[in-house]
Amino acid sequence: MMAVTPANETRHLIELSEFSKSLIDLFLANEAVKFATLGVSPIGCSDHSLIYVSCKLTCPRSIPRIIESRQYKNLCLMTL
Repeated sequence: MMAVTPANETRHLIELSEFSKSLIDLFLANEAVKFATLGVSPIGCSDHSLIYVSCKLTCPRSIPRIIESRQYKNLCLMTL
């Protein structure tokens, strides 16, 4: 069986991300449509920037269950 070699663009990205000593302030993703917002914000105390990403929810959230009290009569305590 013949080995599959990556395309030039893929090889270049792998080399850039693995072997660059000055690579910072970077966010890599393969599906940009899953992100609601993304951006870069200067933080002021450094020459680097803050990278922020918020993801879209892919499934609906369930209503949270609030527990107001707990029963401890069946609690098993272990001592170390």
